[in-house]
Amino acid sequence: MTRKKKNTVANVNMEKPANVAPTAKAKATRKRKGPATRQEVTPHPIGGETNGISDDAIRIRAYFISEARSQFAIPGDAAVDWIEARRQLVDEASREESAALGVKR
Repeated sequence: MTRKKKNTVANVNMEKPANVAPTAKAKATRKRKGPATRQEVTPHPIGGETNGISDDAIRIRAYFISEARSQFAIPGDAAVDWIEARRQLVDEASREESAALGVKR
């Protein structure tokens, strides 16, 4: 019956000899030295208008969607309400624009 060697501080902190090359795994986990290239993303205008629809208009519509959702016990959250409110307002704006141009939908 052989016993395993216990991991003691002396065994764990042993120094590697200077002439030993790093292993393949150690090479693969090294950090890159050059700057990472990232694509620039156009930020969403904070507090501004998106497609002619103000954040306040979306906020008010989302509030009423939230009230209706909670009244009928429909699952969801504020983010879903915001997305739905924005979708509805964009659709309404599109219909109004089409009507002004005389285009039938």
